[in-house]
Amino acid sequence: MTALRAAPRRQTLGRLTGLLLLFCSLGFDTAWAGPPPVAAATGIELSLHSTPADALTSVLGRAERETGLGVVAFGEYHQTNATAKKGAPVSSLRRFSGELFGVLSPRASDIVLETWITDGNCGKQETTAVAKVEKTTERPQNTENELVTLVKQAKAAGVQPHILRLSCDDYKGILADDGQVDFEKLLGLLTSLLHKKIAAIAAARSRPAAAAAASPATVETAGTGSPAPAKTPTAPPTTNPASAVEAAPAPPPPASPAAPPSTAGKLILVYGGGLHNDLQPRAELAAYTFGPKVLDEQKGRYLEIDLYVPEYIERDPSMIKEPWFALYKKRVRPGQTAVVRRQQGSYIIVFPRRRG
Repeated sequence: MTALRAAPRRQTLGRLTGLLLLFCSLGFDTAWAGPPPVAAATGIELSLHSTPADALTSVLGRAERETGLGVVAFGEYHQTNATAKKGAPVSSLRRFSGELFGVLSPRASDIVLETWITDGNCGKQETTAVAKVEKTTERPQNTENELVTLVKQAKAAGVQPHILRLSCDDYKGILADDGQVDFEKLLGLLTSLLHKKIAAIAAARSRPAAAAAASPATVETAGTGSPAPAKTPTAPPTTNPASAVEAAPAPPPPASPAAPPSTAGKLILVYGGGLHNDLQPRAELAAYTFGPKVLDEQKGRYLEIDLYVPEYIERDPSMIKEPWFALYKKRVRPGQTAVVRRQQGSYIIVFPRRRG
């Protein structure tokens, strides 16, 4: 989770405040022109690939064959100030933007970012909440730059970015009586907002396709088949980071009854922390994931992919204890990207080591 500050007009893209996700979970797949996948006794499969892009292509291909694809939700193991020093490993977010998004963008219509706008309109409660979340999560300054890059990249590729919006009542609701942030309430709120955003986009994107299928052939006058112009934000993109993102999906009408709209059949992408996207969360974290609900709503066409930087997870005792970790350490070689398939629809991509 992250928060976007509305920027002063003199700033180019404003300040993106890196925020949360306190918990990081897992997910796993695949094949490469090398050794075949190895299945552990637990049913986990591990395969090795020459590049992250090859790994993702393989994951998407297998998921498409098994269930079809509608929503692909990525969860990262967050970078913090402690792991963001000069020469530190490149973050999952930067690698997603630079190495994976190009695989996804031709197939996607939308991307939902676990980010929200902070504009100061909710007074002290908003200021207090944002400050305390920043302090707790220790997201580095470069996170905001990487988010700006991803928003701009998505827009340039014709993929509509979306962010979350917290109301003043939301800020009030996540502060305890002592003025501290109740992070359980915050996680629950973000889960709900992410789920609602995904559902709203899916509904909006499905309406044009349904209308096109049901409409009789018509004769259009010149220009009536042109897509409607995108909703224009009140502030230009250079004055507010939120201006590059739509508050609500605004799908264009179909070009004609015979030609499906450009968004028909395309993927909805989600990018955030490695908890909300879980298909099989631990019981105590089940309230903080949208995975099972979206899986049901998409009739199985849901894919969970967690993105791990090896230098980060190797410092985490809980990660080292995961059932796939020993197999990963035994088989991976320098320069290889590892894919772990935990179950149908649930994967991890472990990037090769790379320093910034």
